Amino acid sequence: MNDKILNSEQNNMDVTDNEQISLNSISYELSKLLADVWSKSSQAGLSISENDLDMLNNSKELAINLVSANFDRIIDIANNRRANLRAERNMQFISLGEDCFCRTILTRWGLINPAKLGGKSGPFDLAIHPLKTINQLLATDFHDYLEPTLLEYNSEQKICVNNKLEVQFNHETGESYSNNSFVDLINVYTKRIERLRKLLNGKENIVFVLHLRKPIESDVNFIIEIVNTLQNTYAALNWRMVCICTWQYNQLHTDINKNFDLPKSVSFINISYPFSGYVWYNKAHASLEAGYNFEKSIIFSLLKLITSTQTTSEQVI
Repeated sequence: MNDKILNSEQNNMDVTDNEQISLNSISYELSKLLADVWSKSSQAGLSISENDLDMLNNSKELAINLVSANFDRIIDIANNRRANLRAERNMQFISLGEDCFCRTILTRWGLINPAKLGGKSGPFDLAIHPLKTINQLLATDFHDYLEPTLLEYNSEQKICVNNKLEVQFNHETGESYSNNSFVDLINVYTKRIERLRKLLNGKENIVFVLHLRKPIESDVNFIIEIVNTLQNTYAALNWRMVCICTWQYNQLHTDINKNFDLPKSVSFINISYPFSGYVWYNKAHASLEAGYNFEKSIIFSLLKLITSTQTTSEQVI
């Protein structure tokens, strides 16, 4: 959840350099990797045979191609991020859950304002909420959500949970969040709830984005309940909703909404994970060409849908 980027904030994009990487740090990491290759070829092991030399020459070409392809993807994501952050779409993208998928990917591609440009999280951004709970919280103004007697600390996962509502606060890790009747957790989420309230009662154009982790047809009943809650409780709010259904690799999927009468403001994206065992939050997967294409397809489909006035199911992959 993010405040709209004003012109001054757009200008600030060029004075908010990424402190996580630099020429020196990239040179250091690559040099460290190559030093290991050198050791295996010239110290711990000695490359001598003609096959060894062929392997080294082929490895050089492989390394050049891998580095070039990876940087091409990294640069393209950065260019798209910058372009999307600068675009004046007159709308706010808000994640409704079920997990951190929407907040993560939309921030990476510039549809949600990052923290360095003033972006702030909402309650559904960085936690796991079942669909039935999302509607219940919206309908009751988060009743019982932060009730200390309903909160527990899961020592195995090292996270706080609300078992009654089946909520996992999986980004606030460590037992300290459970100290003093969960005061730190409550403070964090009270602020996030207040930000959402402000937007729901404001005049911004809202695009709610909802990730269906294991889509089934009965999910649409909960989506209809969420839609009814938004229409009844926030009648003045101008909003659209896009539901992103992610399917397992090679899993046959259908339009789970085809047998339901949904308003034109609700759209669906159907997309399969790019390979078996793909984990969207695993950087080793997301950084691959397959992960890049997967995310880019979602972003481009989302931007296409929000310009449409028709209820749509976008079959991506």
